[in-house]
Amino acid sequence: MKRRDFLKSTLSGAAVLGACSLAPAGAARAFAQNAPNREGKKKIKLGASAMLFKPRELETVAPYIKAAGFDGTTVVLKTLLENFGTSKWKEEITRLKTIASDNGLGFLSSGGDGRNPDQVRRCFETAAELGVPVLCTSSGGKTGDEASYNKTVDELGAMARIAAEYKIPLASKSHEGKLIHTTAGTLRLVKDVNNPWFGADIDPYHVFLAGESLTESAKLLAPWLKYAHAQDYRFHPDGKFKKSSPLERACGRGDVDIPGYVKALVDGGFDGPLMVEHYGDSMDLNVVLPLASQGHGYLRACLKLLGG
Repeated sequence: MKRRDFLKSTLSGAAVLGACSLAPAGAARAFAQNAPNREGKKKIKLGASAMLFKPRELETVAPYIKAAGFDGTTVVLKTLLENFGTSKWKEEITRLKTIASDNGLGFLSSGGDGRNPDQVRRCFETAAELGVPVLCTSSGGKTGDEASYNKTVDELGAMARIAAEYKIPLASKSHEGKLIHTTAGTLRLVKDVNNPWFGADIDPYHVFLAGESLTESAKLLAPWLKYAHAQDYRFHPDGKFKKSSPLERACGRGDVDIPGYVKALVDGGFDGPLMVEHYGDSMDLNVVLPLASQGHGYLRACLKLLGG
């Protein structure tokens, strides 16, 4: 479904394109009535990665993330893990939780690629202290190194068992250059790890680098998704993916079928965090804030219509 067709047939489209009279109320009501039943499902939370405001500290950017309308942000565990179990660790946990609380934000995700069991356990212990609902990791390895696949399954399986102890899901995504770099590879990995606490993470950037359709990828992965990224991009006239400028990456500014993507997530029962990612390093906050606000508003309109 093209974005314009989606907007024509939705209540959010009526708001966005009302001046052009392109969204008949009857069609909008019908679409809303056909939205999936979300009863009993958690509301999808919208987050803005702290990378969006890189390289500034969380204390500086948290008010901007809240002002843009987001529910939460990411948290980097590296420094915390270096001081794990010490008074510095406890002090930093308290400091971060205070910043989040003072700004009405939650920590929606974090990540870690270590495979050492003690290191993994420290990641989950720290995430639990901060209230992080999902940890993200990559498959590791290199594209084409099939010989390492079984080892990867075993390692991620061990991590998933630790995730189960803390009741914090672990999510892995396809990534250019890594062992798992396609949607099919992600599905294979999730099924082979075979643990309900291990699931998928979807990132539009890497889906497009693999030459795949974002909407179709989301439909295939939705039952196993624990985490999702949201980002817009431009495409070349021949339809090939273009590494777009920061000003083209806010949701609603590019060529990506964001409404179709969000609908695929909601239809598939996804209820994890949906995270807006990186625009560009060291951008002026007065530029990043309106971009982030636009992206948030665009995603929120799609979600409200679909009951997500």
